[in-house]
Amino acid sequence: MKVSNSIYKIYNEKLDLYKILEKQMNDKIPSLIKKTWHYDGRIKELESFAQKVETCRFDKDEMLHDLFACRIVIDNITEIKNIRQIIEKNFKLIKALPSSSSNTHKKPEEFPFDDLRLYCTWHENVKSEDEQAIQGLIFEIQIKTYLQHAWGISTHAMIYKGSSIDWRLHRVAFQIKAILEHVELSIGNVELLSNTSHLPKANKEFERRKRIHKIIIEYWEKEHLPNNLTRLTQNIDKLLKDSELGIGDYKKLLNNSINHNKKITIRNLSPYYTSIQLLNNYEEKKLIQFINKNKKVIFIEELELSSNVRHSIEI
Repeated sequence: MKVSNSIYKIYNEKLDLYKILEKQMNDKIPSLIKKTWHYDGRIKELESFAQKVETCRFDKDEMLHDLFACRIVIDNITEIKNIRQIIEKNFKLIKALPSSSSNTHKKPEEFPFDDLRLYCTWHENVKSEDEQAIQGLIFEIQIKTYLQHAWGISTHAMIYKGSSIDWRLHRVAFQIKAILEHVELSIGNVELLSNTSHLPKANKEFERRKRIHKIIIEYWEKEHLPNNLTRLTQNIDKLLKDSELGIGDYKKLLNNSINHNKKITIRNLSPYYTSIQLLNNYEEKKLIQFINKNKKVIFIEELELSSNVRHSIEI
């Protein structure tokens, strides 16, 4: 594409400063956000910048506002408040688009691009010459959920960079956007939706695991539990089923190793291996039964197993 010299001059005038900004942002943002979130940033290419100017929607100052733009992808819409607080704490917010979360210009039958964009400048507490140089530059931070990001990645090329104009293609792409928006709303309100009268109230398998989960929380200190309590619950559930030990009997078993606060005293073993150790100590036959059904189970050296149990492992 032919780009006029005057547009090139506007683009190139502060390009080196925006490159410094890009490096500073790439260094700073990852340290601010959750590990499960995604960050990337880029300087707008000359051709894209020139076409932006040709839209006649921006004055000379506004056209530079996204010369550097970055994207933070969050888990779902429930995290928007959190990420906005992080951005406003670490940068100076100039404006946000959309400007309001309670009002919209969209018609109910339309699903145009309106992901949250925050226009910021570098914070005032500068610590280096590079930070001082970029302090007045305005840049764009796009906030997307993973579903919004997936839609953009999947459809951006065909909608905005396609070699042909096709109404049907756009129609299908925005139908997908509507579906994903509905999914996003469902995820954001999952607890409310789960209480609907149209869903069954209980499931035997989940009620059983719910009881085990409650016992785990009751008997172990929080710092001795893993982040993934669902997996721990499933593993102990299998242990109890295969050893044919009832949940009530499991609770009685745990009572054999608790302190005055009714918390498990065994510290060198995980909750799962603690359960195995207590089976060994008080329900040896049931542990052997479990071993006979699970030949791939790993018995760590910290376990103090009886000779009968060890013999069953070696068979």
